[in-house]
Amino acid sequence: MKIGKYILSLVFVFTLIAPVVSADSQQFTDVSSGFWAEKEIEYLAEEGIISGYEDGTFRPNEPVKRSQAASMIVEALDLDTTNRPAADFKDIDNSFHAYDVAATVQDEGIIGGRDGHFMPNNALTRGQMAAVLNRSFDFEQP
Repeated sequence: MKIGKYILSLVFVFTLIAPVVSADSQQFTDVSSGFWAEKEIEYLAEEGIISGYEDGTFRPNEPVKRSQAASMIVEALDLDTTNRPAADFKDIDNSFHAYDVAATVQDEGIIGGRDGHFMPNNALTRGQMAAVLNRSFDFEQP
C-alpha cells in the first residue's frame, strides 16, 4: 500500500508537466507503451483510483482539476462519502456531480477551498497538490 501512495503522489505531480504522447496503450489510446508513466497510470486505473474519459483517452497532458484530484484522493484512501456533513462551499451544491466527494475532502481536512469556494474546475497548482498530498497521506520522515 505504501508504494501505491508514492506512485499516486508522483502521478499527481508529474501529470502537470508530462510530455506530449501519442499511440496505443492497452487501457488508454493516448498512453503509449513507451510513455514514462505508463505503468503508474495503468496501475492506478486497475486499482480504480483514476479513470479515463469516455472516448478511451487518459489525456496525461491536461491539468488536474480540483474536483478530479478530490475524486482520486477519495478513491486512493477508500474514504466513505456517505453520512458526511454538508459541504459549505458557495460555488457548488448537492446537484454538483462530485458534491459528495467535495464534502468528504472538506470533512477530512484535505481540501478546504478558498474564501468559501471549492472551485471544482480550477487546476491545482503544484503547491496546492503538495499540500493535498501531505494532508492525505501519512508520510514517514527518512
